[in-house]
Amino acid sequence: MHQGEEVGPGTWPTIIDAGVWAEVRTRREYRSAVYREALSKPAQRYYLLRGW
Repeated sequence: MHQGEEVGPGTWPTIIDAGVWAEVRTRREYRSAVYREALSKPAQRYYLLRGW
């Protein structure tokens, strides 16, 4: 990657393989979407000491 553009494969040893990286990116996108959806709804909070 150079300035956000993929220019080619690296020649150094990888830390994680491309398949694991793709799975991680997919999971992060999913979690981000869930978080954004949760922000759009009113907060549903449970207060332990309510009613005292």
